[in-house]
Amino acid sequence: MDSSPERFAEYLRSLCDPAKLWWKNYAFMDEIDDGTWFEFELDSKTQDKSTQSGEKPAEKTLRVLQALDDYAHEKILIVGSPGAGKSTLLARLLWQAAQKAQQEAKAPIPVLVELKLYGEDGIWGLIQTSLENCDRYLEITEIKQLVEHRRLLLLADGLNELPSDRARTEFKQFCGRNIPVVVTSRDGTADLGFERKLQLQELSDAKVEAFLQSRLPDRAQSQIKQLSDRVKTFEKTPLMVWMLFSIFRQNGEIPSTRGEAYRAFTTLYAEKAKEGIDLDDSRGLLSKLAFELMRAETPTDFRLEIGEVDAQNLLGSKKALDHLVRNHLLQTQGKPGNRRIRFCHQSLQEYYAAEAMLVMLEDNHPDVLDDQRFQHFYLNYLKWTEPLAMMLSLLEYETQVVRVVQVALDVDLMLGARLAGEVQPQLQRQSVNLVMKRPVPQLVQIQLMGKTRSDLVIPKLLLLLRDGDFDTRYAVSHAFGEIGSSAAVAVLEPSFTR
Repeated sequence: MDSSPERFAEYLRSLCDPAKLWWKNYAFMDEIDDGTWFEFELDSKTQDKSTQSGEKPAEKTLRVLQALDDYAHEKILIVGSPGAGKSTLLARLLWQAAQKAQQEAKAPIPVLVELKLYGEDGIWGLIQTSLENCDRYLEITEIKQLVEHRRLLLLADGLNELPSDRARTEFKQFCGRNIPVVVTSRDGTADLGFERKLQLQELSDAKVEAFLQSRLPDRAQSQIKQLSDRVKTFEKTPLMVWMLFSIFRQNGEIPSTRGEAYRAFTTLYAEKAKEGIDLDDSRGLLSKLAFELMRAETPTDFRLEIGEVDAQNLLGSKKALDHLVRNHLLQTQGKPGNRRIRFCHQSLQEYYAAEAMLVMLEDNHPDVLDDQRFQHFYLNYLKWTEPLAMMLSLLEYETQVVRVVQVALDVDLMLGARLAGEVQPQLQRQSVNLVMKRPVPQLVQIQLMGKTRSDLVIPKLLLLLRDGDFDTRYAVSHAFGEIGSSAAVAVLEPSFTR
C-alpha cells in the first residue's frame, strides 16, 4: 500500500490549517479566542516502573506535553476529570502529529476518533469515518495495511464512553497491535495493558489567578480573588475557569454553586444563539433529552447519543430538534434523516439531567418522593452522582435538601458527605450538620468532613488538629487538602508553623 506523505498531503494540510478552526468541534464555547484555545499548560502525574522487586514505583509530575513527548514510544492512557482538558489535549496532539507527518516521511499519520460513536463497524469504522470527514477516503483493507506497517497514530477520546462490554473488549484487542496509541478516559480503572498512565492535575492557584488577571485587567484585585476562590471551591479545571470567567465578564456576578454556574453559562450561551429562543422552553426540552440519555436501557449504563428519529419523538417534533441543533445547543453526527444527536459535552448532559431531577422533586414525582424508590433508582448508581450533586446545588428548600442528604447518607456515607457540601451556602449548615452528627469512628468522620469540601467543618478540624494524635493530625491535614479553599489554607498554615 502507498502510505507516502503525498497520499495524505491534503488530509494533513486540513488538520494544520488554522483557518478551518477544526478544534472547535471539541468545544461548546464559541467565545474562546482562537489564539488561546491551548492556553492552559496542564500538568500530569505518572509512575515509573520499579527497578527492584518490592520497591515502590517513583511518582513524578511533568507538563503533560513533555510527558507525551518523553513517553511517545509507549501506549498512553490519559486520565482526567470532566472538563480537565482531555479532548482539547488530543486535539492539540492531532495538530502537532500532523505537522510532524508533513515534515517527516516516516512519521505516522494521526487519526482522532471519538469512542462514544463506536458502532457495528468497530474501531475500523471509526477510523474510516474520521478520515472521510477530512476528505480522505480509505477502504477498511487499506486502513488495516496502514496499521500493519505501523504508519497510523491512533488518538482515541473517551474510553469510559464505549457503549458496551463487547466494544471495550474489541478496542482492547485493537490497542494490543504494534502501533502508537493515546487514549483518554474519565477514570483509570480500565485495564488496557498500557505501559503509561498520565493523570491530569488540577490547575494550580497561580495559573488560575494569572489567567483571570490577564483576561480581566480592569477588575479590582478583590474581585479577581473572589472569582479565583470560587474556582477552587468547584473544581480547578480549564472548563470551569472558562465558564466562570465568561459569566463574570458578561454580568459581573459570581455563582455560588456549580449548578448555578452551569445554569448561568447555558443561559448565556443560549442568549448568544443566532435565533431568539425561549430559555425555559429550550431548557425543558434539553432536560427531557438528557434525562432519557442518562436512564438508558440498564440501571448502570447511560447513553451519550440518540438517533434522530428517537430524539424527534421524545422532543415532540422535528422542528424542536432542528431548532436546538441550529442554535448549537446539540451536536449531530451523520447525514440528515439518520443523524446521531448528542450534547456538546458530557457535563452539559449531566447538568440538564439535574434540571430534570429538580423538576421531578418539585413536582413530587413518585421516583423521588418515596425514599426507597429514590435510593433504588438513583442513589445506588454512580452515573447519577454528578446530576444529583448539581440538582442539590440548585435546590432552594431546606426540607428537601435535608431529606435528600439524609437519604444519601443512609445509602453511602461518602456520597452523602459529597452531596452535603454541594448545596447552596445558606442551606449548607443544615446539610453538613447531618454529616457531623453521624455516629462513626473519628477517622471516618474526618474523612467525611473533608469530602464535604465545606468551610463549615474547619473549626472542628482545627480542634482535632490541635488535640489529636499523629494519625488524627495526618487525617486532618488530608481533609484540609480536600477542602482546598482559601479559608482552609489560611487557618491550616499557621497551625503547622506554630
